[in-house]
Amino acid sequence: MDEILTRKLHELASNCGADLFGVANANDFSEYTDKHNPYFYVDSAKSVIVIGYQIGDTVLDALIKPINGKGYVYFINEILGNIAHEIISVLLLERKKAILSPNNGIFAKDTAVLAGLGTIGKNNLLITEKFGSHTRLRTIVTDAELCKTYGKPKYFCDNCSNLCWSACPANAFSEGRYNKGACFEYTKSHVKKLSENAILGCRECELACPAFAC
Repeated sequence: MDEILTRKLHELASNCGADLFGVANANDFSEYTDKHNPYFYVDSAKSVIVIGYQIGDTVLDALIKPINGKGYVYFINEILGNIAHEIISVLLLERKKAILSPNNGIFAKDTAVLAGLGTIGKNNLLITEKFGSHTRLRTIVTDAELCKTYGKPKYFCDNCSNLCWSACPANAFSEGRYNKGACFEYTKSHVKKLSENAILGCRECELACPAFAC
């Protein structure tokens, strides 16, 4: 394991603004297939890096319409993408392979759990002790043999009265588990218009989480 490189990347991520940094072993993803598996991107993968950014301001979670272009871009992804680019640049200089996973690729929340950064709450979001549910994540697959991060994150949901479920306007937890389809359809038809160039999706289950500690 390359402790020096792991520490260097962690410091770089922090200096670039990342609030979370973790590493999981690529072989921890054996139950995942196709685009959700690190080997789909790098056949010699050794590590998956996960970086996170705190959503301290709602505008960070907005979808922004580019000045020149069609559709929207996710504002926080632009921030995380820039941090990831700096990490990837260092890995490439070290003659390592490194690829930023697309948003529909490696499950970032699962990677964060494997890296010991937090747990998955009843709201189907990553919950960390410092930031509650208020983080967004990206993952990087690399053949660098980095040191896996470990932690013993607290599980916040045991004594909670399902506040996130009650707050959900899409009734996406009616069967006792998260219904992605119901959540997506509601969010798509109930976007909030922040301006002519920015819209915001539903965050009610996240905002209702009492683990929020910002």
